[in-house]
Amino acid sequence: MKHLAVETEDTFASLLELAANNDIEGFKQSIERDPSCVDEIGLWYGRKKGSKQMINEHRTPLMVAATYGSIDVMKVGL
Repeated sequence: MKHLAVETEDTFASLLELAANNDIEGFKQSIERDPSCVDEIGLWYGRKKGSKQMINEHRTPLMVAATYGSIDVMKVGL
């Protein structure tokens, strides 16, 4: 069975999601297409420290991976 890939306008947001989910295969494929994206900063929706308020924060894929304990993605990103 073949896997379908869908390109979206915001593939960087997808990269952040892959990092959060520790999806190592998807993460590798994304950075193989564009190696510079691993160092980019994007908006990540999260809770403000010390508050229940949800905000957009500037994060790199490595920062998102560290937040969610995505060890495999962190190894690739470093």
